[in-house]
Amino acid sequence: MRYVSEPPPGLPAWNGIDDPRDVAIEDARGREAEFTLDHNGFALLKAPTQITDSTRPKRSSAPTTRRSIPATQRRGRDTGIHL
Repeated sequence: MRYVSEPPPGLPAWNGIDDPRDVAIEDARGREAEFTLDHNGFALLKAPTQITDSTRPKRSSAPTTRRSIPATQRRGRDTGIHL
């Protein structure tokens, strides 16, 4: 866990480990159906957006993104949306 602000007394600001790795980044366009929350822990969805500056997504886009995930995939899960 990494605290964004001052951690509670007696707790470290970061209790993880740094584990740098080289990873391959692939273009998943056209392969969206291959990725599911159950199998991959994430899903790729095509959905309209109002974000015009991809370097600074607005917090207001998270609720829209959350609503675009089918209820069958959300049921019983924390759908932490990462933008």
